[in-house]
Amino acid sequence: MIGKAIAGGLPGAAYGMRRELAEQIGAELKRDEIDTGGIGGTVSGSVLSAVAIRTTLREVLTDDAFPQMIATANRWADGAEEVFARRSVGWSVTRLGARAEYHFTPEPPRSGGEAAAAVHHEMERYLHLHALNRGIIMTPFHNMALFSPATPSSAADQHSEALDAAIAALIEGGALAT
Repeated sequence: MIGKAIAGGLPGAAYGMRRELAEQIGAELKRDEIDTGGIGGTVSGSVLSAVAIRTTLREVLTDDAFPQMIATANRWADGAEEVFARRSVGWSVTRLGARAEYHFTPEPPRSGGEAAAAVHHEMERYLHLHALNRGIIMTPFHNMALFSPATPSSAADQHSEALDAAIAALIEGGALAT
């Protein structure tokens, strides 16, 4: 199953399975039980979701788009790592294709448990608000950035500058030790 990624962030999903299994599941569904998730869950769908899926597959998740998206994600990650090293904070970056994320740990988490243990909600809120006040949008629930074909590479540099300023303010204010 793949969720929002296939619909450009909107609720939508695709399930992959053998035809026999799909037919067996379909035979068990009762019409009045379909869409019990309401509106807005990751796997709910609508005409808007279907259009978003079609557009994402045709214009975003293409062989031609990925090299530039990955290059911008790497530029963002390199910038964050450079800021962490220069400011002597023990944070790390995880990279995955057109996605990059930083963590409040010296080494990137290797499991969901390690990632959960590294969460610092107040720090995330501060960094998100600091970035947002400078025109930078991060994912709303952790320190992740997703890159599209429309993301200019200059956005990575803008983020690095804002991240550096945020960390400098934390250090100056005594909220972050180096």
